[in-house]
Amino acid sequence: MHSYRHDIPFHRQWILALFATFACVSAVAEETGSWRDQPYAYRVIDQDVRGVLSEFGRNLGMPVIVSKGVDGKVRGDIFAATAGEFLSRIGSTNGLLWYQDGTALIVDRESDLTHRNFDVRGVDTDALRQSLAGLSDGASPLISSEIRSDGSLSVSGPPSYLDRVGQRVGSLRPIQRTATRPTESGVRVFRGGAQTEVVSN
Repeated sequence: MHSYRHDIPFHRQWILALFATFACVSAVAEETGSWRDQPYAYRVIDQDVRGVLSEFGRNLGMPVIVSKGVDGKVRGDIFAATAGEFLSRIGSTNGLLWYQDGTALIVDRESDLTHRNFDVRGVDTDALRQSLAGLSDGASPLISSEIRSDGSLSVSGPPSYLDRVGQRVGSLRPIQRTATRPTESGVRVFRGGAQTEVVSN
C-alpha cells in the first residue's frame, strides 16, 4: 500500500497562519474591549503618583505621558475592578485630568484646567466632530468640547489638550485664497500726442 503526503506550499502556510493570527487578535479585542474595560487587579498604597501612572501604562502596554506638574503620592488604599475605574480613582484623589491622543494617554493637573473658544466657521463640523472624538473618548469628565450654533467651538481642558484641538481645527480650515488683479499685457506706444496700446498675446 502506498501512502501519499500532500504538502501545503510554504506561501499558503504563511497566509493561513496570518489569518489565524488576525482571528485570535479579533477574538481578544472582542473579549477585552477597550483598555478602560480591561481587568486591573492592582492595589496601590501610599506610592508616588508618577510611578503609579508609569506602571499603569506598562501593565496595559500603553504609553502614558505625565506632565511635569504632576507630583505627590497616592494616599490611602486604591483598588478597582477595571483599568478605567482605577484611573478615575487615582485622578479624583490626586486632582488629575486625562485624555487619549492616538495610542498615548496624557495626564495633566486639574488645576491647569482652562477654557478657550475657537472660530470654526467654514470648517466641516462633521469632520471636526470625528477628529475630536478620539481625544474626548474616555477622557476626564471635566474635559469637554462643544460646537455651538454661532460657529464657535467651546473647549475646556488642560493647555496640551487645547493645543491639540487647535491643531485639528487648523488642519480642517479651508485655505483662504487671495484674489489677485490680472496683470496687463501689451505695449504702449506714443505717437505724437496720442497714446496707442497694442495688446500682445
